[in-house]
Amino acid sequence: KLIQTEKANVCMNYLFPSNICRLSQIKAVSSRLNIWDGQNLRNHRFQYKYISSGREILSRRRREANVTSLAHIHIPYNALGDYNNGIHKEKSILVCGDGDLSFGAYMSNGIKENRPDVKLVASVLESASQHNEVYQDSERNIETIINNGHEVIFELDATEISKCLAYNNIKSKVPFDRIQFNFPHWRGKSNNRKNRELVRKFLSSASSQDVLSSHGQIHLGLISHQAGMGSQNKSEWKCSWKPAAYAGEHDLLLSHVYNFQPGYKLSAYQWRDRPFHLEKKAQMLIFDNKWNGNVANESESASLPMPLSKDIQMYSFFTLFVKLPKEFELVESRDDDETQYNRHGNDCDLWSGDQVLDNDFISSVIRDHIPTGIRAENRLFRLVLEVAPTECPGISNVSNTGPVGYEYKVAEYHVKLFGDGRPISYELANECKKAVEDVVQTRTVGTRRGGWPASHVFPSTVQYGAGW
Repeated sequence: KLIQTEKANVCMNYLFPSNICRLSQIKAVSSRLNIWDGQNLRNHRFQYKYISSGREILSRRRREANVTSLAHIHIPYNALGDYNNGIHKEKSILVCGDGDLSFGAYMSNGIKENRPDVKLVASVLESASQHNEVYQDSERNIETIINNGHEVIFELDATEISKCLAYNNIKSKVPFDRIQFNFPHWRGKSNNRKNRELVRKFLSSASSQDVLSSHGQIHLGLISHQAGMGSQNKSEWKCSWKPAAYAGEHDLLLSHVYNFQPGYKLSAYQWRDRPFHLEKKAQMLIFDNKWNGNVANESESASLPMPLSKDIQMYSFFTLFVKLPKEFELVESRDDDETQYNRHGNDCDLWSGDQVLDNDFISSVIRDHIPTGIRAENRLFRLVLEVAPTECPGISNVSNTGPVGYEYKVAEYHVKLFGDGRPISYELANECKKAVEDVVQTRTVGTRRGGWPASHVFPSTVQYGAGW
């Protein structure tokens, strides 16, 4: 194409795809890089290199502009605060994997002054003798916790909380209103697979009904890249520990994400009395137990509070195929680029061609067949042509599914399911997909099901990087 510039008329032998950014946008980026020069633009390699760079920069800026600011992540987390929205006040707190018990000592002092009605149980994996041998502040922290009227439990495995509590005669109220685990890490060096397994088992154990109260919460402190919230693409999410995805498997809803700045001594690095430093920002993820088998009916679930931000919701997506009726013809006008439809009568029980191509109509169908608390977004992606087999010489009965050479038009929709008021999981997404496809099967003729299941869940911020 010939592109008119302010400095020179440059013939750029470059085929721009339909979704290429405008020249003015490329110039704006190029100006900042001091590369917009007529002489350089005559070099085709230069053109390809820097125009590609400009597209990447614009793409990144576009994603950053589309992603709503996660303002709540910058709000500092207060360990002594009650994040249960004031509906049910916390009465008991269990702290798992407390290292040298410095966090438990810090909490017990604050609870004594500000929340005397709360009972605290601090726990560690080591035995009493091992703990006293490894940590130099062990005795002092234990004494502080006990003198403030709280308890310390040794040899409590965070992946088997219920089983370990059965061996300890604790005085605090069980189940707990809050279970907290700060910076979980398996005993060895960094290993994402083993750390993910630790987080998954902890969430499974902590979400048990005999451990966590019906309106309790789980507070999980992680470094930002471990938490994965705010990931811009699937690669970033896959490198995280995926706590929000594992929480959804146990009906735990991620409701808050805060900036976590520990105000206590960080120790217990690989089971040694060695402090570790947070080189990156830390986050506190708060999971609600409101959907853990405790909602009796839909009316009760509708009254539950929603997450604070859509940017911390998880989502799954799938492809939905809807076949147009045979009597429906689609004609594209070349003059005004508008699509015109020629319709004929259809069976009253079947969807018409207008309905199949109506994004709002399909959206209402999806909403009617997904559970309360799940938000759906869909768009008509394209029309797919399916050509019936043609007759082949010497071969009989090749086509027995319809007229020979008949083209069947199929509408392909992309559907996303968000955990708006209840957790979304891979299993739930596939249940919703099946329910919607069952309706499509009964209201259309010849529609095939999607060949792939619903996707695994991702943070909603990933969709912006994917260009949805």
